[in-house]
Amino acid sequence: MLRQLLTVSLASLAVLTGLSGAIGEQIAHANPGNRSHPGFRLTSKTSKPVRHASKHKSNCRQRKAQASGRPRSCVRTRITRSRKSRASTNTGGPKHASATITPQSSIPTTTTELSPVTTTDPTVASIVPWKAGAAPVAWAGGHIYYNQRNASGLFDGWSANPDGSEATCVTCNGLYPNGTQHGISDASPDGQYLLTTIERASHPPLAVGGEASTPGKGAFNDLWLQTSDGSHAWQLTNEQTRGTTALIWPRFDSTGTRVVWSEQWQWGAPFGGWEMHVAQITWSGGVPALTNETTLQSTGLLEPYGFTPDGSHVLFAADALAGTSWDDLQIMTMPADLTGNATRLSPEDASDSGWFSNYNEFAFPMPDSERIIFARSVGAYYESLEYWTMNSDGSDPRQLTWLSMPWSNQYIGHPSLASALAFDPTDPKRFVASIETDYHGDYQSIMITLN
Repeated sequence: MLRQLLTVSLASLAVLTGLSGAIGEQIAHANPGNRSHPGFRLTSKTSKPVRHASKHKSNCRQRKAQASGRPRSCVRTRITRSRKSRASTNTGGPKHASATITPQSSIPTTTTELSPVTTTDPTVASIVPWKAGAAPVAWAGGHIYYNQRNASGLFDGWSANPDGSEATCVTCNGLYPNGTQHGISDASPDGQYLLTTIERASHPPLAVGGEASTPGKGAFNDLWLQTSDGSHAWQLTNEQTRGTTALIWPRFDSTGTRVVWSEQWQWGAPFGGWEMHVAQITWSGGVPALTNETTLQSTGLLEPYGFTPDGSHVLFAADALAGTSWDDLQIMTMPADLTGNATRLSPEDASDSGWFSNYNEFAFPMPDSERIIFARSVGAYYESLEYWTMNSDGSDPRQLTWLSMPWSNQYIGHPSLASALAFDPTDPKRFVASIETDYHGDYQSIMITLN
């Protein structure tokens, strides 16, 4: 998330400037200003992005050669704004304070007609607590997978039954470096495999186990594939040889054979430049590897959330690619081969130029439905995010929760930052959700049932 990824860029700055020890840690974890809406307030605005997808001699920034020698392609794209209804249900709650934002560079836009989508608007039937301190990310094979801090303050990946029983640490297997951050990012649909983000054993001058390396921030993380019981694990990327500094949000497609994820290729405040990757998982001699990899590069954030149910497109959040400022991320979609147009889906019912006036994250398809669930700053109480839904073409946005509103019967505390979630594979009306309760990676989890 934006408020988390800021520390990744500052950690990168500390590395590149050669600072060591306590000084490097202070820079990596610095608070650049007052905390406002879900993010940190900077004393200066971000610079204008150049092109949203940089193209160099090989259609991609030249980086260190990969140790595996796997061929990769890098593409560029353009943004498409879908023609959709701006009608939405608002809360009438406090409006977000606006601020002057440095204008973004001009990005070519086109308009396309999308087929109309008609669905039933979901509403909340019940909300109950699930597990304290848990941040759920996946639900497969009869288990919910989540991340949680251990007694040392480091994250580990866990599995539990849907009722919370039989909780088992599945990354405490001795296969990963000791004393580092371990996180689960997704589970294959059959529940056999997990995608994990694992902090490297060493990355001087910064010490291991820091907050910048926690799941979702991803500094000095590599992508791994492991069995869901934690008995075997295989490293899929090496950020040192790839010349990148952070890795976040690897997600499976519905077949469990393709993966989308993002890596930070360029440091900078608030979170530098990122590139999104899609690749096949190919097995040979019992060992998996990433093949047929394609890359989309941006001067801003690209935060992926997975594939559409038919596997044809990916869902992600972006700023520079969407033509908005870093404090107003937008939900977007584009073909899964990362070519062609990128289409903005998140609503335009609020200003894109205010201070977190239209900030959107965490978009996931709703099963047995043509709708997408996502988190927004619009309609949320100060410093919070609420869940909304919209049709798959971005039309008919509707607020689903009021978790952060003190006067609502859904209120669970403030701040309440709606985050990752996972639907019950056996019941499309039920999902488990991660709710961040501060800006230090502290979570509570809830189970939401829909009407």
